[in-house]
Amino acid sequence: MNEEKPADVRTDEVEFETQLIPQQARRPVAPVVPSPFQGADKAADLGNYSLRAKIGAGGMGVVYLAVDKRLGRYVAIKRLKKDLRSDNAIRRRFLHEAKAAASLNNVHIVHIYSIGEDADGPYIVME
Repeated sequence: MNEEKPADVRTDEVEFETQLIPQQARRPVAPVVPSPFQGADKAADLGNYSLRAKIGAGGMGVVYLAVDKRLGRYVAIKRLKKDLRSDNAIRRRFLHEAKAAASLNNVHIVHIYSIGEDADGPYIVME
């Protein structure tokens, strides 16, 4: 009994896709980040958040990596740049951006966890 495989099935591709390639298995898939529960005394605090590092900056603000002390999860906190904090129109635009993003639900749009304000101005807490 001679079984023939259909012409549209390519077994060489199926076998390749299901094999684990050892070099790829050893590569890290995500950056190594310290535990949020280590070194809490070294970080600056912003309410319920412990700031860890500056991770970016743009035309309007600066973004920091932080840890939510209540939930033990990493968050990003965006703050207005120091020179823009006194401009009320910019502050309104900054908070409007947070409210607009919070009203949307899509995997490609960052989730807004909270907004707040302290002596240094407004901030947005996001995933």
